[in-house]
Amino acid sequence: LAGFFAAPWLLRQQLPKLISEQLGARATVEDIRINPLLFKAEVQGLAIAEASGLRAFEIGLLRVNFELSSLLRWAWTFSEIRIERPVIHADLDAGENLNLARLFAPRGDTPEDKPRGDGKLPRLVIQHLAISNGAFRFTDHTLEPAAKTQLDPVNFEIHDVSTLPDYDGNHRLSARLPGGGSLLWEGQLSLAPIESTAKITLKDGKLSTPWQFVRDHLTIAEPGGSYGLNLRYRMGYSGGKTAFSISELGFTLQDLLIAQQGSSTP
Repeated sequence: LAGFFAAPWLLRQQLPKLISEQLGARATVEDIRINPLLFKAEVQGLAIAEASGLRAFEIGLLRVNFELSSLLRWAWTFSEIRIERPVIHADLDAGENLNLARLFAPRGDTPEDKPRGDGKLPRLVIQHLAISNGAFRFTDHTLEPAAKTQLDPVNFEIHDVSTLPDYDGNHRLSARLPGGGSLLWEGQLSLAPIESTAKITLKDGKLSTPWQFVRDHLTIAEPGGSYGLNLRYRMGYSGGKTAFSISELGFTLQDLLIAQQGSSTP
């Protein structure tokens, strides 16, 4: 009974305190459920904001399923980690200070004071990692008026992620771009050794989206048209060296329309 009732209550009390100590931020959580018999845990309605109240992160639901096979593999093993409706709020103020950078700025001991690890990744196996209906929101207050953009929904799904040697899996990341475009990443990723082979497909990206963040440095009005990208790459890191190669690359522009500011004709 302690696992069902006492543990969730304790976590609801301690989680906001832990986040406050580590990030100097305010945190709230709506509910935590733990099933010690099935080794499952759920966190609902987690929100993190700066002390000023400026939002940084939100998670609608975090579900973690732990596997007893961890004892056999001698590695932390999760059958599923699911994150639903996560939102990242990136806010660049007029002084060019990013809220996320403030949250993760070093606190307390300096890096020299902290004990050094052995440099190895922890032994970890995640059989299924999924992010669904996520969103990334960015606001740039260095511009007047402030420029805003949003990437949603972001859906990310990975199977068989592991830090064990020679262990890789197929992964997929999809997102809808502002204005109706789409981004798709499909490929393989290995963490030990670090290797990745994948294809990136961007369709119907709107030129007006990047324009709003550089408009103060240009003399053109909001452009019309869209762009696309196809890229297939291979990347690896070993022995302190990074190798990167591109085997396929394509870029397209459609319905391009550019005009001087204040002009009625292109």
